[in-house]
Order: sequence, then C-alpha cells, then structure tokens
Amino acid sequence: MKSNISEIETNQDYQNTYIDLILVKLLGWEKSEHVVYKYFRQAVNYGTAEIQCAGYPGGRLATKALRDAQAISNIISKGYIGTSDSKFTTPWIGYDDHSSEGVWIWSDGGTTNLNTTEWIQGQPDNAGGEENCGHIWFATLAKLQINDDQCDEHHYYICEVDK
Repeated sequence: MKSNISEIETNQDYQNTYIDLILVKLLGWEKSEHVVYKYFRQAVNYGTAEIQCAGYPGGRLATKALRDAQAISNIISKGYIGTSDSKFTTPWIGYDDHSSEGVWIWSDGGTTNLNTTEWIQGQPDNAGGEENCGHIWFATLAKLQINDDQCDEHHYYICEVDK
C-alpha cells in the first residue's frame, strides 16, 4: 500500500512541476484556481485546435477556465477577447454539439455556469445546418458570450490543463 501512495505522490509532484515550471514559467500559461490556460494566436479550425491542446499532457480546449470568474477577468483584461466579430478575437473553446445536434457539451463534461458564460442573443442557430462548434463571440465586464460556428472556420483558441 505504501508503494501505491508514494507512486501517487510522485505523479502529483510531477504534475505540479510540469505545470509550474514548464507550462507557467517557460511557456507563459496563466494560472486560475483550478486550471492553467493559454490563449494561442494561431488561427486554426476546431479539430486542429483540439489536437493542439491535446498535445499538452492533460490538455484540452478551454472549459473550466470559462467557468472561473478569476480566469475570465484575466482573459478580458489582457484583451484576448474582443468586442467585434474578428476570427482573431473570438477564440475556439471546448464546447460543441458533435454527439447530438442541439445538445451542447463541454469537452470536460462540465455544465455551463450562466453567471459567467452564456449564448449571445439568438444563438445557437446552426446557420446553414453546419454550425456545431463553440467560440467566444463577445465579452462584457465579467461575462463571456458564446456563438456557434462552422467547425472548419479558423479562429485563435484557448487551451487549458487541470492543476
């Protein structure tokens, strides 16, 4: 039993070192209460963004960071989210309805916190029957608003890793 506990502690130490030294100090990721996250200024389609995020151990398109008031405040204050319809200020997030049309799921399985994240008015609308991927459209104070878009469109993206 002691060996298993030591193994778990070693794995947790490795994860903490990976997050603190590699992601935060070397690669410039931001910390919030439950995750570290980074805004990537590379316009790619949704599938590529998912793959890029998954390239970091434990990585995925942002989900928890968008339900964290501290992270949202930081994302807005750094200007990562714009107030106009530009592919470069409306990043992909881990939110889609691939599994079932009209049933939107966060990539971490979490639920939306409507105090911090909501759809823009009239969305999702699945325009042309082809909008299945979520991106942040607009930010006001401490609230992010989501829009659905065609998954092959190119946007910047936000990745995260659990702490």
